[in-house]
Amino acid sequence: MRKVLCTVPLILVLLLVSCGKKEPGPVGSVGKKVSQAVTASSRAEKGGDPLKDYKVPYLNDEKMVHFLDSLKESKNPFEILFKANSMSGLSQIRNEVEKFNDYAKKYGFQGYEDYMAVWGRITVAEIVVAAEKMKEGTIKMLEGLKKSAEEGLKRPNLSSEERKDLEQQIAENTKSIEEMKDPGEQSISKEDMAVYLKYKDQIEEAVKKYKK
Repeated sequence: MRKVLCTVPLILVLLLVSCGKKEPGPVGSVGKKVSQAVTASSRAEKGGDPLKDYKVPYLNDEKMVHFLDSLKESKNPFEILFKANSMSGLSQIRNEVEKFNDYAKKYGFQGYEDYMAVWGRITVAEIVVAAEKMKEGTIKMLEGLKKSAEEGLKRPNLSSEERKDLEQQIAENTKSIEEMKDPGEQSISKEDMAVYLKYKDQIEEAVKKYKK
């Protein structure tokens, strides 16, 4: 679980950097790389431990209701996890385990690790949704570039160099589109993603006060 939380800022950086890419080839591979990064971060250990392996379904209505209830407090010790620097938040949790355990148990969780397992899955789900949205926009852009190049090939009196350049653009864009449409390995279980999407709007509204 700790590995997930530590790597979340890095994944967000990858997302931001990838949004700035302009070349068709590199852009086409961004979605797959982000997906791989998220997958690597969300699988802290193998072995089916639901606290550490995000491939194992974990979220349910009860946990989500408890989580949302915990966000109603004016002072939530876990709010440090919603800040930009989650690394310092993790350090604080390790140094004050009892305080975080008490707060988690107050809202029906087994302890801080149980609470963080829920928070971690929510975070990964948010990243996956953002990456998918980015991929959809990029695929649409690449399809437009491909179509433009295909139309360009119809122009009369093309030089051999111009034709070669357009054909190369079509090939690169086609490959990039195929790569981005490849779902790859899932970074979170379908069951947990479905639960997250059910509560997505409520979560986004609840955490606003912690992100100010």
